[in-house]
Amino acid sequence: MRPLYHHALLMGLVVLPACGSPTPPPVKTPPPAASAPAPPPVAAPEPDLSPIAAPKNTVAVGRWSNVAATFKTVEKLGKLPFQLQSILEKELGDKDLVATLKLDASVDAALMIDGSSPVDQPKPMGVLSLPLKDMKEALALANRAGKPVSLRPGVFRLGRNRDFVCDLSVSVGDAPARLLCSENERDLDALVPWMTRGLPTEKFSGSDLHLELRAEGLRQRYKAELDQFGPVLPGLVTQQLNDVGVRNAALQELLAGMAADGPKFAADLDSLSMDLRLDGEKSEIISSGAIRFKSTSSWGARFMTHRNDKAGPPPAIFWMVPKDSNSASFNRGSDPKFFSGVREALSSGVRDLLAGKLDGSDVQNISELLAKVPLVDTQAIVAARGLLPEETSRAVKPADFKPADAIRESQNKLRNLVGWSLLGIESKSDAYSDWLKHLVKTYNNRSLQRTIQKGLGSKSRNLPTVKVVPAPKGSPAGTLAVEFAIPVTSKDVWSTHNRLHDNREHPRAEAKGSLSFVVALAPDGNRTWIGISADPKALGERLAVVKEGAPKEGTLASRSDLDALKNGTATNGGFVSISGVTGSVTGSLSSAFSARERRMVEKVIGSMPNKGATPILITTTGTTDAAPVNTIQVRVQKGSVDDLVAALTGAFMMRDASPPPVEESAPPPPAPPPPPARKK
Repeated sequence: MRPLYHHALLMGLVVLPACGSPTPPPVKTPPPAASAPAPPPVAAPEPDLSPIAAPKNTVAVGRWSNVAATFKTVEKLGKLPFQLQSILEKELGDKDLVATLKLDASVDAALMIDGSSPVDQPKPMGVLSLPLKDMKEALALANRAGKPVSLRPGVFRLGRNRDFVCDLSVSVGDAPARLLCSENERDLDALVPWMTRGLPTEKFSGSDLHLELRAEGLRQRYKAELDQFGPVLPGLVTQQLNDVGVRNAALQELLAGMAADGPKFAADLDSLSMDLRLDGEKSEIISSGAIRFKSTSSWGARFMTHRNDKAGPPPAIFWMVPKDSNSASFNRGSDPKFFSGVREALSSGVRDLLAGKLDGSDVQNISELLAKVPLVDTQAIVAARGLLPEETSRAVKPADFKPADAIRESQNKLRNLVGWSLLGIESKSDAYSDWLKHLVKTYNNRSLQRTIQKGLGSKSRNLPTVKVVPAPKGSPAGTLAVEFAIPVTSKDVWSTHNRLHDNREHPRAEAKGSLSFVVALAPDGNRTWIGISADPKALGERLAVVKEGAPKEGTLASRSDLDALKNGTATNGGFVSISGVTGSVTGSLSSAFSARERRMVEKVIGSMPNKGATPILITTTGTTDAAPVNTIQVRVQKGSVDDLVAALTGAFMMRDASPPPVEESAPPPPAPPPPPARKK
């Protein structure tokens, strides 16, 4: 919280009593001569609080809706033994300053583009707005350093303090007055009227924090450039392709079409927003983002929204993935029509580009490989990933660490990092299996291998091998398994294990091995499962879990902590877990950190009461009207919040408890050389 209130509160309140013109010295004037009675005072003009629209070049707005409420929720979630507001008072050193703030109102910020700045060097203009309880009290506080300058009724300029200049203004909305600060007076002149008479009344999502990027401001700023260059952009791309020798008509048409879609997508886009809400009662943190479209004239907008009508509970295939998944997701697939012509364009383009550079049969094989990339109109695709139990390394003293140990440690590290992954597709496997076989055949063509080896020279010794291997035990009948392996020697990986051998030089004799993983494509009736792992045995065990007819006890269907997904409605969704991240980290610490550092990290991770297993739920939804909105929500549940709080607390405690670094003393000066021997 420290950086947040420093920038949003400390900056403004420090300048409030410090800004303003110096108080002029008193001028002695003679007593007035007797005259007629003074006329009655003229009533001061009322401030203008009529509604006003945002400046046309406004590109971003932000809101912290209720500072006091956020402080209380953070104190509750983090189980803090102190009040954040007391820290604020201590930092400012003046309770009168804090008392002037209306902490139960919103802190606003806005950003616009200076319309007079160059197109290639746009100048941002930004203002921060702090809510105040009372205009008179704020003016009295500002008068400590001098008299504010009145700009217009209800608006005063306080002058510059350090890098900031501020205005004090009456306001509509949840605060009667606001302190607005920026780096330049021009920014204040452009944004203060709207930020006191328009922005405070705008309604957002009701979250604690809201950030919104508005495309209309960018369109207004670059309208002339879009109108001028948008229509000619495809032609410019085609010309550029011709200049570099890419003259394939199909490939040119594809890339020119992509260029033409850019301005259309910019015209479709309305806004991007991000929200953060803290729920102290449920001990949850909910983050969400939304992309809003004005229309769907572009390929990109249509592609992003064309499955919005498929929202519902997760598909049945989602609940078939292994129970020990650290993360899993589902989506509704995509219509192959969106990629019509893409395969053919890439196929013919690559054929033209490689002609004369490779053997004719190799060119044909690569072209066919691209032309046959499977595009199936599937209604459901799932993905899952999990960790593998860390294999215990053989305890070896640094002096006894041998080249063969370096190969083994590298293989263990790859196994721990890769874990296992599964991709499930609601479609038959024939097209995928044929394509994978074609890939193996194309790669292993002798003429292609000779060409690659010649191009790599001495580096060809690390050229990966690709070959069909027996299917992992437990896989469904008909599973096709392909091994991808990178040959290595102990010299290639020796330096990645410096901490295990105390930075010793590699011995004269080297060991050889390989770093490999297996891709298994398993047919399962009308479904296809594709698995990847550096441990074929573990991969076979997971494929046995997901095949049709396997017991549900080993699948996600048996987990009770995913009921919110099961009973919800979403276009896409899934979950991740903290343990999926921490497990990958701890699995690779043996050669990255010292033993002491590893123990510290493991202790911090071990302090999490739920071991990082609570799922963090992710869902996306979308509307189907003419101006669709796609929304993604990330829900961090109580178990994960408790784990994060415990881990952060443990990390801070260990940092404070760590002994200070030992300063190395300077070595003693060398002994003086012995005096020369006397000649006899």
